[in-house]
Amino acid sequence: MKSGSMIEALTGVAVLVATAVFAWFMVDSSPSQSFENGYRMEAELLTAHGVSVGTEVRMAGIPIGQVTALDLDPERLLALLELAISEEYRIPEDSLLVVAQEGMLGNYVLDFQPGGSLEVLGEGSRVGHRNTQSAVDLTTLLSRVVDSPGS
Repeated sequence: MKSGSMIEALTGVAVLVATAVFAWFMVDSSPSQSFENGYRMEAELLTAHGVSVGTEVRMAGIPIGQVTALDLDPERLLALLELAISEEYRIPEDSLLVVAQEGMLGNYVLDFQPGGSLEVLGEGSRVGHRNTQSAVDLTTLLSRVVDSPGS
């Protein structure tokens, strides 16, 4: 076997190994915690851009739940999310629920920013759209800047 062929073969093997390690890391780092034993609540969003079933719900950067269902309120034209929250976490009722993106190309997460209320959300509670903030769609924002008059 020629020296060049050996280097090409080793490079190919290294690429395959790196790909396998990356794939394992992605699968291993995905959220696997189950929130089935927690309580269910709902949230209203003006738009559910970036949110899907399985989207992680966090508070202070800690996973506390996940999105279990998405629907559209046909009368009010709001996105309705069903959330499963771990029973050990209590969320003040005046908390803000923000759809946030992790980095420029990252996944979207729902992040509760706790309020100061002593009353907490529980089974069947609903976070109204006035206490939520949808994600900013960067693609739409950039296209508006590019297409704006005078640019």
